[in-house]
Amino acid sequence: LMCAILISYYLFKYWGRIPLFYMITHSGNALEVVKMREEVTKVSVHFWEGYLFEWGRAFLLPSLMSMAFVSWRLTHKLRWFGWFVLSFAAAIFFASLSTAKFPVVFVFVVLIVAGLIVYGIRNSLRLMPVIIVVVLSYPVFERVMKYGVGFIDALKFIVWERVFVVPITALSLYFKFFPLDDGFLLGRSVRLLSVLLGKEYFNVANYVFRMKEPSRVDTGLTNAAFIGNLYADYGVFGVLIGSFLVGIFLQILQVAIVRREKNPISVAIYAFLFVLFMKIAIVQFPVLLLGGGGILAILALIVFAPPVSNEVKK
Repeated sequence: LMCAILISYYLFKYWGRIPLFYMITHSGNALEVVKMREEVTKVSVHFWEGYLFEWGRAFLLPSLMSMAFVSWRLTHKLRWFGWFVLSFAAAIFFASLSTAKFPVVFVFVVLIVAGLIVYGIRNSLRLMPVIIVVVLSYPVFERVMKYGVGFIDALKFIVWERVFVVPITALSLYFKFFPLDDGFLLGRSVRLLSVLLGKEYFNVANYVFRMKEPSRVDTGLTNAAFIGNLYADYGVFGVLIGSFLVGIFLQILQVAIVRREKNPISVAIYAFLFVLFMKIAIVQFPVLLLGGGGILAILALIVFAPPVSNEVKK
């Protein structure tokens, strides 16, 4: 119900300006699609709306989809299959409205991880060609429609440049443009931390985007692996210590999940968190916890997956 309300509110607010619909009807008009996406994701979005939209498309719908999928495979009941199809379609639809590639890929990969948990890795290997095609389908489609390029060119860009070249290039810019003249940011790159420190928030991704080359879109972002923000804040010391602390946190979370009750909800949340924290390769860590829905998922895990008792362990 919450997801249906969120999608309806999004469609009502941005009707006539939704990037996906414009891209489909105006193939090759990349600049207008980008401007429209910036408007509906940053310019005209209130602080609370941004969080709600992101939690809906990144956490709620993919988790509901995984939960329904696991329940269907365990019980073989038709009603769970229906909920799975409905939530999967809604998750893909909502994630694709902004034309951003990763939100759609995120939904597919969360489902794939849930499938690996249910069927096992060995039984899933024979489906690997299908999995690869499914994951690449939307990014290639978006590239073809947005830029009006051919299928082969779009596939080459997604498989090679988008996966290998673009992330490395973006990360190198963080080490090029920082520190600033007055030194490193010392926590100002994280909005919540800057508020707690009483300092002005510094949007690192937007700063790097504007510095790398002149653009007609001032609100763009150049996101990079989480160590980029650690360097912008605290230099090499921040990269070394911050990476160590992130590793400790992820391992503690992994152990905590394994030691909790296994049910469709906990499996769905595990699949979500597994894919979410893969995004540290392109997004700073605090953003995943707050904006990405990591904190919500951990809280849901605590509520719906109690620790396994000692009797059960024995």
